[in-house]
Amino acid sequence: MKNIFSGKFAYHLLALFALLVLTTIYCKPVLDNKKLAQHDLVQATGAAQELETYHKKTGEYPLWTNSMFGGMPSYTVKIDYDNSWTAKAASFVSYILPDPINYIFLLVGCFYIAMAAMGNKPLYSFLGAIAFGFSSFGLISLEAGHASKVLAIAFCAPLAAGIVLVYRREYLKGALLTAIFMMMELYANHIQITYYLAIALVVYAIVEFVRSILSKKIKEFFISSAIVLGISIVVLGSMATRFWVMYEYQKYTIRGPAELTPIKTAGEGKEEVKSESGLDRDYAFSWSYGVSETFNYLIPNFKGGKSGAALDEKSAIYETIEDSFGKENAAKFAKAEQWPIYWGDQPGTSGPAYMGAIVCFLFVLALFVVRDPMKWWMLGVVIVFTMLAWGQNFPQFNYFVFDHFPMYNKFRAVTMIHAIVAMFMVWLSVWGLSELLDTDKQKLKKYLQFSIGIVGGLALIFWLFGSSFESFEKSDAIAAEKSKKDFIESWTQASQKPEFANAMYEALLTDRAAALSADAVRSLLFILLAGGILYLYAATDVLKVEYLILALTLFILVDEWQVSKRYLNDADFKKRKSNKLSVAPTDADNRILQDPDPNFRVYNATVSTFNDATTSYFHKSIGGYSAAKLRRFQDLVDRQISNNNMNVLNMLNTKYFIVQNPSNGEPVAQTNPAALGNAWFVQDVLTAKNADQEMALMDSLNPRQTAVISAEYYAKINSFKPVYDSAATIKLTSYNPEKLTYEYNAATPQLAVFSEIYYNSGLGWNAFIDGKPADHIRVDYLLRGMQVPAGKHVIEFRFEPQSYHKGETISLIFSIIFVIGLGGAIYLFYKKSAVAA
Repeated sequence: MKNIFSGKFAYHLLALFALLVLTTIYCKPVLDNKKLAQHDLVQATGAAQELETYHKKTGEYPLWTNSMFGGMPSYTVKIDYDNSWTAKAASFVSYILPDPINYIFLLVGCFYIAMAAMGNKPLYSFLGAIAFGFSSFGLISLEAGHASKVLAIAFCAPLAAGIVLVYRREYLKGALLTAIFMMMELYANHIQITYYLAIALVVYAIVEFVRSILSKKIKEFFISSAIVLGISIVVLGSMATRFWVMYEYQKYTIRGPAELTPIKTAGEGKEEVKSESGLDRDYAFSWSYGVSETFNYLIPNFKGGKSGAALDEKSAIYETIEDSFGKENAAKFAKAEQWPIYWGDQPGTSGPAYMGAIVCFLFVLALFVVRDPMKWWMLGVVIVFTMLAWGQNFPQFNYFVFDHFPMYNKFRAVTMIHAIVAMFMVWLSVWGLSELLDTDKQKLKKYLQFSIGIVGGLALIFWLFGSSFESFEKSDAIAAEKSKKDFIESWTQASQKPEFANAMYEALLTDRAAALSADAVRSLLFILLAGGILYLYAATDVLKVEYLILALTLFILVDEWQVSKRYLNDADFKKRKSNKLSVAPTDADNRILQDPDPNFRVYNATVSTFNDATTSYFHKSIGGYSAAKLRRFQDLVDRQISNNNMNVLNMLNTKYFIVQNPSNGEPVAQTNPAALGNAWFVQDVLTAKNADQEMALMDSLNPRQTAVISAEYYAKINSFKPVYDSAATIKLTSYNPEKLTYEYNAATPQLAVFSEIYYNSGLGWNAFIDGKPADHIRVDYLLRGMQVPAGKHVIEFRFEPQSYHKGETISLIFSIIFVIGLGGAIYLFYKKSAVAA
């Protein structure tokens, strides 16, 4: 096993230990019992609270939760996959080290493994690990709480390296690496990152196919492809449950096909651009990188860094406030993280995709130094993926890809593709350095001159002439004008001095210009440092290559550490107790929690209702936080709830509203006496031919008296007309997320409406009357309805998705195959290594 990587095994252990030390130093507040305050993890805590409570009582996680958006499968929130041994094994990586040390160590450690497996010496692999793991994109994602994304990013490099090794006919080593890290990658369950990596690797396979034809080694290509395909099938099979239920569910979410005709945009006569089988295009591209924003790769503050930044005493903002209101107010306001120094094309950002000035320089140098044609594949990925990150800012290319490329329209926030860009830029940079020893020094000096001239020249130009290229306002004129107007109005209102507000805006532009200039010269200095030491190596014999790599590693560490600390730093860590306060109950929550009713919904208007899951920590919320909410629920939000249709909120059993008390700003609970309860009988039926008619009828529907049913579902109950019994009763008698029990009594057959989300057609919710299977239908656009016989009966709804239970069987079979195959591969590799030794 000592020969898994090139070089001595002890050196690899030492390098990994050094990476662990650096990671721990970066996260040193963890040693003081502090925890990273991550927005998305707080949201995830709220979203999963009902599931966790159920798990504590039963030892199992339910497959359905009513805590968000009226109800939804818990597949995207939290469930167990007991029979997926691979998922269970992979999950341990999240708990070996304290959070977030574990995630950053995985970023650096996995990249080190990838580079070492590719045959790089420990020092080169260490440099690559530092360059990739401490670049800003992954750490900014971690600060936001995107844990699954960071895991997926970490596992990309060794997975890609394993597949490359298989195609290089290092079958055993490549297969082991591929199997282990494909398992990890799929466990991370961030399909978007995995999808982007898959695109790059499919292109690589095509390139290898062409090369195999030209070199007449087509047999070897098919052997390699069979190995990769076989591993993929087994690993996917071992996680069949996870992917089967998600594939089934996504078709009914906002990532699936739209049923409604698009709304015309007010005042413009244009329609929303709806995808036939995925996200709406405008929504998918709402976070798109600006074309010129790409210079953030080289200069972190090219567009101002992050949306809410703090400023120091040297800033123009500070001086402007000081001149009018004194030092104390200047320090108070300027140093708060509130200033819109960012002026890029995104709605907002936590920081730039800074690849590192030295990495940009080494990447360009590698294009000269590396002789293997594989470098053009890497360059192509970097260029094309950068263009994809531009999203709606490069519509000629990206709209075509969105509309025609398989599955591409299932994902939003295309800027996250920068993770793959960073991976290939650092990979090629390390490759270039590893080939320095084989490069003629005269040629190397020429290559260095070109590289310094190109990359350093850009930094120099933006330092000297940045103000000539940039207005320091948003590129869209309308957005720029609105931003300016809002800023000036807010400061006019705050200061009651219009001239001061205008001076503040000019100071803001000055500070933006200063941010670009300062970082441009900073990047130039790092490029000159790296280029200078490389030139010293090329021009003389005084510098050993080991010292050269160590020096470059130190420069990269200082560069990227300093920039990343702007966005993920000690101030982001809070005492563990303070993190719990983010989901502490308010007085409004406590009042609602006194209600003995087991099942009703709450509308919290004091938060961003449909982008916040903290309410779900205590209540069954109308809102929530999820990128995969049911499309029909989102339709109601867009067309009815946003228009304050109280009848819709009443049918969703919205018993309480949390609003802001105008006298003190505190949340207060208000009871809604018109909420319709858990179930009721209706007197009449309105039928609709399609979804558009269903939605139109919802505009004026009185759901207490009438139900809207599509013709498709009405036919299933044979156009039943209820004979209304005013004395009939129906009530919920037992609740848990996966099983609801009702009792009713009626003198005549009735049409019952249940204030529960319809998710059937074989998807899992099954109905029973007195223990016998019964059909139920969709009514009122997304609720459940049922034709029930006269008399006194018991109705049950049970969530029993066959995809989950069948998937568990498949997962177990393939988990066994995976364990046997992995064990055999390790044995063969060990045997081969022993023979070689």
